[in-house]
Amino acid sequence: MKLNFHQENDYLSFEEQKENQLIQLKKLVSYVYEKQEYYRNKMNNLGIKPEDINTLEDIQKLPFLTKQELNANYPFGLLCCAKKDIIRLHASSGTTGKITSIPCTQNDIDVFEESLARHYSFNGVTNESIVLNAHGYGLFIGGLGVQGACHKIGAMVLPTGVGNTLRQIDFIKDYEVDTLYCTPSYALHMIETIKEKNIDISSFKLKRGFFAGEPVSIQSLERIEKGLNIKAHNCYGLCEATAACIDCSYSRLLHVPSDILLVEVIDPITLLPVKEGEYGEIVITTLQKTGVPLIRYRTGDISALHYKKCECGRNTPCLDVLKGRIDDMLVIRGINVYPSAIERIINAQNGLSYVYQAIVSTKNELDELTIEVELSSLVEESRKEIIREKLQNEFRSELGFRVEVVLHDFGYFNPSKAVKMKKIIDQRK
Repeated sequence: MKLNFHQENDYLSFEEQKENQLIQLKKLVSYVYEKQEYYRNKMNNLGIKPEDINTLEDIQKLPFLTKQELNANYPFGLLCCAKKDIIRLHASSGTTGKITSIPCTQNDIDVFEESLARHYSFNGVTNESIVLNAHGYGLFIGGLGVQGACHKIGAMVLPTGVGNTLRQIDFIKDYEVDTLYCTPSYALHMIETIKEKNIDISSFKLKRGFFAGEPVSIQSLERIEKGLNIKAHNCYGLCEATAACIDCSYSRLLHVPSDILLVEVIDPITLLPVKEGEYGEIVITTLQKTGVPLIRYRTGDISALHYKKCECGRNTPCLDVLKGRIDDMLVIRGINVYPSAIERIINAQNGLSYVYQAIVSTKNELDELTIEVELSSLVEESRKEIIREKLQNEFRSELGFRVEVVLHDFGYFNPSKAVKMKKIIDQRK
């Protein structure tokens, strides 16, 4: 197999990858200590100097960085270069808090596009591919980032952006698109539109899709695969990190490009590393960024890290499918409830679409959970109450308390007009 975009790193032994990471980490720490007063002060306050980093485990001596700190230094407070070296700004729309702006150098854009191109080319995208990119263009990095990565490979790109679903489906057919890029929600919206309009996709040339921009469950990926007759790839990345982790055709685990990202998983309470395979908070260090490098950035995302050779042949560290976010975990009547658990129950029921909102409120001093769910496009009126009662019973059985279920007709949430939708709304004081 021909290797592209530094894929050779992915075939090194874990020991060799860690040796390379240590070299890069030492350079990174020296770089930010010299260039960035904020980082320098944080390290000085802990009595840490760049020369104290001599092993990969020494990263634990370094302070964490939070999203709140990024926002507090908005817009250019954490730059490690001159403003004239910034060629583009991206921002995280996110589902919590203030928009996080990330200035990017040419190097940062190149590294991000290469990280994507590495994954895409490994999973079948070539210079003969025809790509429909239905990610939003603008400050969201998915639009321009995906397009740039595809151009590096030499693929033809239809930069359609979000919306006008019927036209998008026509493009997929007319241009013989073989690769789709969009959010998981929008892919599922496409599937419901195809069902509603009774569109025959048997002649479509679609082979694969890469889905990013929001957390997605394995069940939703399987629904996408069945509904579009493709291989659905899960993508995890952050605008702040300008790099991506993507699964392969052999595993749902997300391959980490270890020469670009150094990933830790920590206990969010003790802030200490968890054991391999245990769930905790993902912490990311960007090894090659030059604009706003991140050292030990707390993502708030919950996953587990594995070191084992994949059947695809690569040795990269791998992350599990995300379990949720720390700030999205709900404690209701003493029970921890993650969005992934809610989504799993919804995906197991026939007659439902993919979109939901979980609303927590207080009534008579007791926590109440209401879940609003969108129906599939083909559900008959006579079946709605049956579906509602069945779903309500499933939630009670799984979570241990009564959940109020509200059903909406297909299209109620209209995800085609949003990159991300806030799925958890906590109205408790």
